[in-house]
Amino acid sequence: MLELWNPWSEAEGLRRALDRAFAGGTGLPGVMTPPVQIQENDLGWRLEMDVPGVAPADLDVEQEGARVRIRGVRHLDGERAVRVERTLQLPATADLGRLEARLEHGVLRLVVPRAERYQPRKLEIRGGGGAEVVDGTERAIGAPSA
Repeated sequence: MLELWNPWSEAEGLRRALDRAFAGGTGLPGVMTPPVQIQENDLGWRLEMDVPGVAPADLDVEQEGARVRIRGVRHLDGERAVRVERTLQLPATADLGRLEARLEHGVLRLVVPRAERYQPRKLEIRGGGGAEVVDGTERAIGAPSA
């Protein structure tokens, strides 16, 4: 049997593939997984994720142990919407009790402080010529013991 070729059916398949590609990296239609930019310094990390069009009321940031789950909805028009989902694993050196989240101008910023015990600290450097007590006897540092 001879079948007629319909170019519009192929175009529709291409449109669906492009919709999936631009919806995010999950491969699921209608789910956006935005990339995260990470900046690190001695005090911790700053994570930024673009979520344009997502209102603060439509965005949830939840911490569970060392994981942060970000979920939201971006309303496109009328009945169409795209879900935003991302789960991040925080470093073991993070201070989980001091996380902060802020949404400004379509950018979600997470501040993840490094726990104080893991922050770098400057050590005092002592010069020679000091004295130490060894077995009850004071002697110059580095001097051979008797």
